[in-house]
Amino acid sequence: MLFYCSQYFFLIIYYFIYIPLFFVLLLT
Repeated sequence: MLFYCSQYFFLIIYYFIYIPLFFVLLLT
């Protein structure tokens, strides 16, 4: 249960980093 919650949290952090990075690549 704790591992699943941690994995989900990691996924959210990954998306929060990856989405702005993707937008920066699109704009440049």
